[in-house]
Amino acid sequence: MTNLKHINKPEIKVDEVLLTIDNIKWENGHEFSYNGSSFLLFLLTLAEHQQNESREEAEYFESTGGKDGWDIYLLETLSEEKRRKNLFHEIIECNLRDQDYSNSEAHNIALDEEQKIFGKRK
Repeated sequence: MTNLKHINKPEIKVDEVLLTIDNIKWENGHEFSYNGSSFLLFLLTLAEHQQNESREEAEYFESTGGKDGWDIYLLETLSEEKRRKNLFHEIIECNLRDQDYSNSEAHNIALDEEQKIFGKRK
């Protein structure tokens, strides 16, 4: 893992992220927000996931729906715990990108926060 000591880490309100996730409707096109960032959730079937040649269980992209925000794609067959963990990571990473953190800084901070809550990735 990258050393985060040189990065000015923001305060991440973990309880608010988890509350946001608890209020998610696990359906395509569900809109939600966290800390000023807007999101659309999409659940991919295994066939769609493989068709996109994705290597990740969760990914995000700048929204293509004509409004500012992020589209988050999750593999629909993930267990509830993996959905929560992956969505937690993506929400934090996207929100940090909205705060002008670089891709790598946002990812590393999100990974650090994820591991504090859900443990190390296997």
